[in-house]
Amino acid sequence: MMHETSELLAIARLARRSVEPGLRADAKGRPVSAGACLHASMVLLILLRKFSSTKAVVRGGPDGQGARDSEGNWRGHYWVEAELPSGARFVVDVTADQFGHEPIVVLPFDLAGERYRASKQRDVDEALLSCAEEVDCRDLFAA
Repeated sequence: MMHETSELLAIARLARRSVEPGLRADAKGRPVSAGACLHASMVLLILLRKFSSTKAVVRGGPDGQGARDSEGNWRGHYWVEAELPSGARFVVDVTADQFGHEPIVVLPFDLAGERYRASKQRDVDEALLSCAEEVDCRDLFAA
């Protein structure tokens, strides 16, 4: 499983690096990921599906659900839930820095409930399809 987890983290890092050029920067020149979570999660999902044997799905929630920031407040957010071939499940978030956490978070699923809470999957899927349509790749996600 160690190799699988290393691969998952490497793909998460690649997804983060892929979106950083399009992010605005703060006063110190660091990328600011606020508002990019759905797009970044979509990139991560594509990379996991194409270049690994990991099963993955975008999860998320509007305000009041989603992710907890470093001050304990719930915020609207999107991330990826990944299941490795071994069956181990993880929450993978490549824009966690917008909430005061490290930019990339890979948490075992059973430990993620304190920080991540998904809403209805139908709503998440609709948001993902809308985002995919925006960048002209809806066919990658249509059922």
